[in-house]
Amino acid sequence: MIVSSALSFAFGFARDELAFDLADFFKQDDTLTMLRDELHEFARIHGARLEAQLRAKGEHPQCCDECGELKVPMRGGSCELCGHWQSIEDDS
Repeated sequence: MIVSSALSFAFGFARDELAFDLADFFKQDDTLTMLRDELHEFARIHGARLEAQLRAKGEHPQCCDECGELKVPMRGGSCELCGHWQSIEDDS
């Protein structure tokens, strides 16, 4: 749990304080997928952090078709956790 928390903190710190997106960097190969799929505690902790950030922006996150987490911005786009691109269809 400590490693997962520290890793999630590092992702957030790099993005917020250093303007470097580690998640984007690790999406270039299978590293982020491996972290998400094999380090379940990281996925839970980091996923909660990402969801809170979306909600703080006034978003109502949608469920990602790829990873099943509530990490897709309400108007569609890239899942904050896995990077899967997803369109949100308007029912109106």
